Amino acid sequence: MGKLVSLLVLPLLLVPRLAFAQSDDALKFCALFEKATTGTMKVRQSGVPISEAMENFNSQVKDRDDFRVKMMRESVIEAYSEPLWPTAEMKESAAIEFGNTNYLKCIKMIKEIE
Repeated sequence: MGKLVSLLVLPLLLVPRLAFAQSDDALKFCALFEKATTGTMKVRQSGVPISEAMENFNSQVKDRDDFRVKMMRESVIEAYSEPLWPTAEMKESAAIEFGNTNYLKCIKMIKEIE
């Protein structure tokens, strides 16, 4: 499951920092962020310990000061602040809602920058 975190984080880092000058690129980034955070919650809901998720995440990033890395690290922490739900349906719902919430957070952040 730790590899899943890696696969979800890497596409976020491919979006150039300067891409935020154009709204389309910002929306693409936020869509990737939504998918990554949905996947992060799925990892959390599968029972992977936070230490393992963070270790895997940290091993995949180089520039720890990059705002995209900070956003993703924060989302891992937020995901693990949520309860581990007992049913598959509740776990899936938690993942979708977590992704939606983070997409909205991303869009609001972009609007403040633009």
